[in-house]
Amino acid sequence: MKTLDLHASADMLHMHPSTVLAKARAGEIPAAKPGLLLRIYELLLTATREEIDAMARSLAEIE
Repeated sequence: MKTLDLHASADMLHMHPSTVLAKARAGEIPAAKPGLLLRIYELLLTATREEIDAMARSLAEIE
């Protein structure tokens, strides 16, 4: 399974790296920290992005 570092994950999510780090620490983004490096699984991040997009579409329909 492919993993991404913090900056690649931030680029993929169109977020600032510090926002991605905060979300990973809060458990909102699935991540692992082997040693000193934060690693995020691309497959899980993609699923997370799809869920975020679905929620945004649902909210747009309500307004």
